[in-house]
Amino acid sequence: MSEVDDLSLGPTTEARFSAAFGTQAVVGKRVAAHLLGVDVKTVDALPIRSVPKGAKHRGYTERDLRAYLIDGPDMERAPTEPKSRAKPAAPVRYVNFSERRSRR
Repeated sequence: MSEVDDLSLGPTTEARFSAAFGTQAVVGKRVAAHLLGVDVKTVDALPIRSVPKGAKHRGYTERDLRAYLIDGPDMERAPTEPKSRAKPAAPVRYVNFSERRSRR
């Protein structure tokens, strides 16, 4: 176990973490903001590692949120996993209107 796993955040914060991570391993930005006591927009600016949670959303693990609360805002920003890129659509072939009519 690391130092982050050994430290307690206090009874109130531990209860919040237990409730938030009781049924899921990754929480969204709104829940992370509530756990940290900051605004939702502030979470993006904090040096907390995030993981992909679907195509457009990012999530936060319990370990990463605990590390931020223990190490404070001066901790180094951990590398973030790259966002997945959507696969390009098949090439489009443009057809003139007159050609479309002749194909019917």
